[in-house]
Amino acid sequence: MLHDGETSLVGGLRALFPEANVIEFKRCLSREADSTLYVWRALYFVRTVFEVWEYERVLFVTGTFVVLSDKMFNYIGAFRSGWVGFSHPRHTVIESGLQVVTRDCGAFWAFTSNGTFRAHTGDRAENALPYCEVNREMCGDFDGERPREHMSTRGAVDYWVNAAS
Repeated sequence: MLHDGETSLVGGLRALFPEANVIEFKRCLSREADSTLYVWRALYFVRTVFEVWEYERVLFVTGTFVVLSDKMFNYIGAFRSGWVGFSHPRHTVIESGLQVVTRDCGAFWAFTSNGTFRAHTGDRAENALPYCEVNREMCGDFDGERPREHMSTRGAVDYWVNAAS
């Protein structure tokens, strides 16, 4: 599990997966660094996690992302192959606040094969990541926008994300 901010996801996932390790990246690059470089630096470190520690799956969390439903915890727990991001059905962008990537994902290895995270300076993760799957079944609340029309058909919000973190 990689984590670069404060989130209740870590505590919940530790309970669900007690054998999991958490590697935390603080936002401590130079002042001149692009504000998204910390995301790219951590994502490229996932490659090291797969190569050195031989983990089969990494949960990549950026900023503040809170899982609110058992449905989402169970989905994460059952995910075994590929690279998934989440998107609320009414949004066109993929929420990069939580990603699940597995060791066998060719798209991930190809994306990180250029050797340096700085190659993505100025890129927004929401537009640049080559996910294998986008889950549109989960209902997200982006900074309190409260997707009421979606909640009425689903009954609950599955996650909350602070888009500014």
